[in-house]
Amino acid sequence: MPSYISQTRTQLYEFGHSHP
Repeated sequence: MPSYISQTRTQLYEFGHSHP
């Protein structure tokens, strides 16, 4: 998996879990 995909998924995951 390309690194930029992993970074985007991580950012989306963190953003999604930073809000109730």
